[in-house]
Amino acid sequence: MFDDLEGRFEHMESLEMRALSDELARTERAQVHLADRFRAAVARPLRLHLDGGLTVEGLLEDSGEDWVRLRPPAEPGPAIVLLDRIVLVEGLRQRARPRSESLAQRPRSLGAVLRGIARDRSLVRLHTRIGSCHGRLRGVGADALDVRTSPTGESTRLPGGQDIVLPLGGLLVVQVL
Repeated sequence: MFDDLEGRFEHMESLEMRALSDELARTERAQVHLADRFRAAVARPLRLHLDGGLTVEGLLEDSGEDWVRLRPPAEPGPAIVLLDRIVLVEGLRQRARPRSESLAQRPRSLGAVLRGIARDRSLVRLHTRIGSCHGRLRGVGADALDVRTSPTGESTRLPGGQDIVLPLGGLLVVQVL
């Protein structure tokens, strides 16, 4: 009888430990941000589906708290994608790396990345919620970009050869050309 009670006790204790372990795993998982998962996926091929049906794919090169940089296979330069414009991600594993475990002390902000592109005077293709345009970033503000568009001969909603202001709220992707 004591052996039977002891066996039941051990079984119940085992079930409690498993339930507690599962609950701790769920609690830990609930604290993982998408940016943490991107940090752990550097050099992985990903496909990002964005607002408006736009898709960007390539190897993940870098990421910050609000952006990721992919290297598309058929493009000359990287694509900077705003994290909050991503609707669906293909190829991202469950693994995560919190910011505190990152090798870099502070991740670069989207503004810092865009200022680097502006400083280099790189030609870019800007994908927005209403279309795309080519040009050069002339200035990067807290919530908007100053852009000098380049005429491409295409019929677009965004004019070529003009200075425009692009609020970051309308931006999807910056493709360096």
